[in-house]
Amino acid sequence: AVGFDVRLSPEIDAKAMQERLFGVWSGVGREFPKLNLKVSTRWSNPGLAIPEDHDWVRQVQAALGETHLEKVASKGIFGSEASLFGAKGYDAVVFGPGMFEGNAHCPNENVSVQDVEKTIRFYENLIRRVCL
Repeated sequence: AVGFDVRLSPEIDAKAMQERLFGVWSGVGREFPKLNLKVSTRWSNPGLAIPEDHDWVRQVQAALGETHLEKVASKGIFGSEASLFGAKGYDAVVFGPGMFEGNAHCPNENVSVQDVEKTIRFYENLIRRVCL
């Protein structure tokens, strides 16, 4: 069995990419008819796209500044429940404690207590800005 994971940026049409990949694998099946080939999608997560000048992003950036955290607005190619909310029309961003790059979903993944405390302060600042 062979499996692979494709994570697309929001600008790429996931359905068109799926059709393209299925076409490629179908061609392999035709070229090697004795190959027991089954092509399927187990999960499809939509891309998450929110403009950097969106009010929600500005509120998050301001709360980050008030917490003395780096104001980072970037797009990543990874799976998150935020994209499911975004696909249903909710404004969503992804934020969490600690370093993601080189740490998330790796052996010895960790988050320091200091990073969790900073994240708590960020959420408190965001709640004050948006909810109170």
